[in-house]
Amino acid sequence: MFLSYQSPLYLLYISTLAGLATTLGCLIVLFLGNPPERLLALLLAGAGGVMLAVVLLDLIPVALSYERPSQFLAGFLMGILFISAADKILKSKYRSFPKNRRNRLRRAGILIASGIALHDIPEGMAIAVGQESTGHLGMLIAIGIAFHNLPEGMATATPLIMAGIRKRKILALTLAIAFFTPLGAILGKRR
Repeated sequence: MFLSYQSPLYLLYISTLAGLATTLGCLIVLFLGNPPERLLALLLAGAGGVMLAVVLLDLIPVALSYERPSQFLAGFLMGILFISAADKILKSKYRSFPKNRRNRLRRAGILIASGIALHDIPEGMAIAVGQESTGHLGMLIAIGIAFHNLPEGMATATPLIMAGIRKRKILALTLAIAFFTPLGAILGKRR
């Protein structure tokens, strides 16, 4: 049975697959077993490089192309404030914990996961808008987001595995993050 491009279930299907790419990125890190720290650091740096390139070469130029600099600046500042607030909350939570490498890595992993979950909502909305435009555009956007989500899963899992967090917990976290993309698609669907 094939779903038509206009079907709300099709939108849910493609946005869920795009979101689950985050979990696939996590699984790549987890299946490496207990790789050396150098390899984990390389994976984290590579994932960060991909995400930085997407932001600098894609997201910011597209946002600026709408010629609404005040909205761009407001959104940019909101993102900074969110991550700053999340970092402060995590710092206060871990204040009573010893200041060691493991706790710093745990906090970094949770901070990355928070930021990724938040930005997966507009990704889902982009899939929905593309789907409303033409069915094929929604699928193309979902494929692009899936490739973008792979390093995000790796970036989430890497510091957490380096912090000694159980693999089941890391996998559960990335599964939870994966469902923010279809949530965004549902929110972005015109009624």
